[in-house]
Amino acid sequence: MNTETQSPTMKCAYDSCLCVVTAEQAVKKNERLYCSEACARGQGCEHEQCSCSSSQRDT
Repeated sequence: MNTETQSPTMKCAYDSCLCVVTAEQAVKKNERLYCSEACARGQGCEHEQCSCSSSQRDT
C-alpha cells in the first residue's frame, strides 16, 4: 500500500500566470502563493528571473 501523500496543487496567485505549484514549492508573499519570486514581485513569467518560464513555455 502506498502511504505517500501528494500535496495539492494550485494556480500561481499572479493573475496572468498559468503555472501550478504546491504550497511547499510556492513563494509566499502577503498570504498568497506564487510560482516564483518574479510573480511575487508582480513581474510574471515573461521575465528571465522566473524559474518556470523555460519549463512551462514552449515558445
